[in-house]
Amino acid sequence: MTIVALDPGQTTGLFTRNAGYPLWAQWEGLNALWRALNILEPQCIVYEKFALRPRAVDLAPVEAIGVIKLFAEQRGIELVGQSPSQAKVLWDDNKLKA
Repeated sequence: MTIVALDPGQTTGLFTRNAGYPLWAQWEGLNALWRALNILEPQCIVYEKFALRPRAVDLAPVEAIGVIKLFAEQRGIELVGQSPSQAKVLWDDNKLKA
């Protein structure tokens, strides 16, 4: 089963395993997100949910989540949304920066 984990935004980050090897990627743009999902053909997509924060005006994550949800709905792919705090239980900022 191919599981793809996404951190949606103006720049979307991706993690998966390809032939047993970890694959990290990031890109800008919604078309690039769609193409990457098409190439990887995931059976499950895990994504970070959008959390409205005070003074946050960046809605790019909302647009990317829309693309993710449409892709999954059209193909019958399982979606798992996680809040930012759920994602940081295993991977805090220090581990991500390392």
